[in-house]
Amino acid sequence: MSCGALERLEPELEVLSADPELKRQHDAWTASRARFNIDLNRPGSEAQSDKWQNLYYRGLAPDSAPAAAEIHRTRLRLKPFKAPPR
Repeated sequence: MSCGALERLEPELEVLSADPELKRQHDAWTASRARFNIDLNRPGSEAQSDKWQNLYYRGLAPDSAPAAAEIHRTRLRLKPFKAPPR
């Protein structure tokens, strides 16, 4: 990747409903997040003991199915620098 790679990108906005499966996943996440936030105010709830909704961090979709490995990242695993030639 060159220094100007990001500047050459041409982002586009898409309508979420154009991808029905992605919209279904988004709606499931939205509902899950809303339930979690409501449960945060309920004394003794699982949400209160968890303190944060960490499905993405654990690589899970809102339905607890594994997230797509090719898009799920919690950190980058970069190769080390190569030693210069002697």
